[in-house]
Amino acid sequence: MTRTDYLGSLGTLALGLIVFWLLLRPMAGERWFDVYGSASVALVAAIAGGVLLVRRYRTIGRSPWRALLFAAPLAILATIQIGYWLTVFSLGPDAVGLLLIRTVVRDAIGPWMPVLAAAFIAALSWLLLSAAGPATPRER
Repeated sequence: MTRTDYLGSLGTLALGLIVFWLLLRPMAGERWFDVYGSASVALVAAIAGGVLLVRRYRTIGRSPWRALLFAAPLAILATIQIGYWLTVFSLGPDAVGLLLIRTVVRDAIGPWMPVLAAAFIAALSWLLLSAAGPATPRER
């Protein structure tokens, strides 16, 4: 995959994810979209972005396993979000403990949330941008 193909595919992926997010919102409804919507889009982004990075890393002579540094954290966080709300809704009134734990954790990391989000976005962006670099000889 050439650099031009990679950047074109990355742009197409970004546009596709935005359209998916915008279409999912009215289809799922506000309540369900707030709970599952962004996590569903992030899960698709993790898989598609990981496949794109594997293809590009193979072309430029880097280990394709580096794509897991992009896909795994994104997929894990999205799965936790979806799993949390599925558990809350299936437990019903018995989910009070789970909701309490969530409140305590959010209060504890609340002030740091913008910093953590910026660091996470920077790390994922670095992986995407580093794949746009020139090819290097494969080390064996």
